[in-house]
Amino acid sequence: MKNSLNLAENLFHTLNKESVRYCVWKNVNELPTATMGAEDIDILVKKEDFNSFCSIVESHGFRIASSNVLTYPFVYHFYGYDYHLDKIIHLHIFTRMITGESHLKNYHLPYEKTVINSARKNENGIYVSSPEILYTLFLIRYYIKISCFPGFLLIKAKKNDIKNELDWIFKNLQENEICTPINDFSNKLLLLMQTYYKNEYSIFRKILLGVRVRLYLRARNRYSFIVGLFLRYYQIGYRILNKLIIKHKKR
Repeated sequence: MKNSLNLAENLFHTLNKESVRYCVWKNVNELPTATMGAEDIDILVKKEDFNSFCSIVESHGFRIASSNVLTYPFVYHFYGYDYHLDKIIHLHIFTRMITGESHLKNYHLPYEKTVINSARKNENGIYVSSPEILYTLFLIRYYIKISCFPGFLLIKAKKNDIKNELDWIFKNLQENEICTPINDFSNKLLLLMQTYYKNEYSIFRKILLGVRVRLYLRARNRYSFIVGLFLRYYQIGYRILNKLIIKHKKR
């Protein structure tokens, strides 16, 4: 089995064999290229299985990397070298669903159990969250991002990537583009989010709805307004300086 699979595929095969509970929970459409080293792979791991996961990952040659500045709780980065592909494989690991603005990750969505329980094997034997759950999470992430200026700019810059992610979700939905209510998240708000997105409402109305989503999730926000405002632009400034001058890399 090992000889016929690349590094990432072989890793997932072992995780399945050892009954480690995990699933890919976003950007599932990129899995075919991500397992070839083109993008990172976003994996949610059940916290009780994290030690087993780490042992297996390290036995496959992956090593954890860290940064003294750009870190988030319950989020880890593992890198492994695939000799056959001559590529670095990047695993973006979560034991809690820390998400939100790209430079801040300011929300914890406590839906880990639901997301992992919804997982099913894809054609390559990799567990991915159900399309219905993926659609719900996509909408929550989208409206959080669009309701702040950096997130709005990022969405504009990555509109093709966003379209590709959503196209994959729609293609794999069992019903007619219906997202699934998740835990205690408001079904009424979720349906409104879906309606606004599908019917191409104005950007202004989407931003206002995003603000409403943020207010609804305020108890899940990891930062106060002032701290979040400071960290948002600190992180952006650091990333710009790091790219141009500092050039600090993960260790």
